[in-house]
Amino acid sequence: MKKIIGGVPLISQKPNWCGYTCLAMVLQFWDYKLSPEDLFRHLYGEEQEVISHDAQIGIGNLAMGVQALTPLKVRLYSMEVYERLKGQSTADYSF
Repeated sequence: MKKIIGGVPLISQKPNWCGYTCLAMVLQFWDYKLSPEDLFRHLYGEEQEVISHDAQIGIGNLAMGVQALTPLKVRLYSMEVYERLKGQSTADYSF
């Protein structure tokens, strides 16, 4: 099933680029004009014709790319921490 969320740009995905493409769509929604290719180049250098398995991005690498390319702050949580924090106010966060 395909679901379209109003205002979020639809970007065609290259094979194995779901992370880059998803993040680019979210960033473009918030007026950060970054493409999946921009994110890839920042993390790995120039695109290669054949993308290796190593270039499949992890959430940590995507977060580092966002922090480097935008003024946004990024915080990653494990599911355990997320469950612990769910329902707490930000003043209650302790690490």
